[in-house]
Amino acid sequence: MTIGSHTKTHAYLPDLTPEQWRDEIFASKETLEKHLQRPVLDFSYPVGGFNREIKKLVQEAGYTSAVSTNRGYDRYNRDVFELNRVAANNDDNFGAIRWAKFSGYYNLFREPKSPE
Repeated sequence: MTIGSHTKTHAYLPDLTPEQWRDEIFASKETLEKHLQRPVLDFSYPVGGFNREIKKLVQEAGYTSAVSTNRGYDRYNRDVFELNRVAANNDDNFGAIRWAKFSGYYNLFREPKSPE
């Protein structure tokens, strides 16, 4: 199991100022690392929202990866700071949908959204 950061307040980052981005990204990492006594290397953009500057701050903070939802510029998950998460829920009991989501093919069929 990996514990990653999801900001301090779960705010939609593109709506905040650059100073607030820094506080949300850096302070959440510091707080988790203090309490866990281990490095926190993974980040999740709240509601999947980010921009290029936010992504740079996540890298600068020392994270080694970041996940979004179906937002971003990299539909094929080549950029470890724009990894697409796939939501799984009870509606996924249908075999083909469940298979598509867990196989990795799901990203090819869902509609991409702007990260902002």
